[in-house]
Amino acid sequence: MSKILIVDDEPSIRRMMEKVLADAGYTVLQATDGRAALAMILDSRPDLVITDIFMKEGDGIELMREITGNHSTIPVIAMSAPDGKLWKQESLKMAKMLGAAAELAKPFTARELLEAVAGILVYR
Repeated sequence: MSKILIVDDEPSIRRMMEKVLADAGYTVLQATDGRAALAMILDSRPDLVITDIFMKEGDGIELMREITGNHSTIPVIAMSAPDGKLWKQESLKMAKMLGAAAELAKPFTARELLEAVAGILVYR
């Protein structure tokens, strides 16, 4: 089964996503920020990266730039929780412009997560 790297600085989000994805048969890796994710990408070569956009250390935009800048074929799903601030509301659109294969607005359901993942990995 495919290997998925979840990148989020909120442990509860990572745990929920790991449970949903592992129960669906995926191998799940976790990183707390973009910097840790880059090291894991080099070591583990995941089939998919799901990253939060706003994190304290090494945000998702920086991570996406690194992934796409190195001409990687690893697809990225960007996720964010728009909170009313215009720049946060636009963050998922910006992620799409930077090459995100899909976007998830928090909070999302297990079904939405699985559909986004399956929609990308089916073509790999």
